Amino acid sequence: MSEEEVHYEDEATDAWTQQRQLDGTAFMYQPITCLAEGKIFIDELIGKDMSFHLEDDPADIIKGGTDDTLFTEQQAEAIEKRVTELYAIEWGEYDCPIGYMMAEERRRNPEKYS
Repeated sequence: MSEEEVHYEDEATDAWTQQRQLDGTAFMYQPITCLAEGKIFIDELIGKDMSFHLEDDPADIIKGGTDDTLFTEQQAEAIEKRVTELYAIEWGEYDCPIGYMMAEERRRNPEKYS
């Protein structure tokens, strides 16, 4: 990775950090253009207990223990766009965004996966 790419990812991360402070769902509407942004998006889903299998339609995801959908129609449409952007990124050792999500969930909840 070149120095220019690292600098770009640092700037993207700073912008996303500021945006997240404004609205708990703002991350759903922020386009993903690099790996750092992709990781932040997935980290937000996990942290807000909104993670799901990324190959499923977000509009069909049900909140645990209810019959309610997890996302509003507008959120589901935005997330569908973000998932498309996630798959356009090179994920290196994780191979794909699902690989990163699984690794991050295991890291955060090792007892659940032991």
